[in-house]
Amino acid sequence: MRELARKWIRLDQRRYGASETEDRSGVEFHLVVSPYDLPDAVRGFFDRERKRFIIEFKYISPEETTESRVDAHVSVHTGRRSRRLYRIDVDVTSLGAEQVVLRVKSAVDALAASSPARLPADNASVVRHVLADKSPELVAAFAG
Repeated sequence: MRELARKWIRLDQRRYGASETEDRSGVEFHLVVSPYDLPDAVRGFFDRERKRFIIEFKYISPEETTESRVDAHVSVHTGRRSRRLYRIDVDVTSLGAEQVVLRVKSAVDALAASSPARLPADNASVVRHVLADKSPELVAAFAG
């Protein structure tokens, strides 16, 4: 495995923490994502021993995580208190790189919609945005 593949990719907080303005009955609200729900960095790598492609997210404040299975090929680690997404593990024994990306996206969508492992809406939105932006770099870690 290339050492480069394990390096963290720093994320621009301003890019992913954009605010939204909402008008409710004539009152303007500015909604912002908490900096604690914004990942500082992301990385992807292939664990040859376990035959898993792993994507990890790093936050301002780490916490203990809970692992749960999303489907037969994907498991995730979410924060015990915050429910932020910390890690996605994809069993790649029968999947190609394109299938890995699709499985990761569908896992995030499933987590955003399910209970009790439901991701906070802000965190799910940010994770989707990060994965869309950084998937070429993350898939390169898998393919390399």
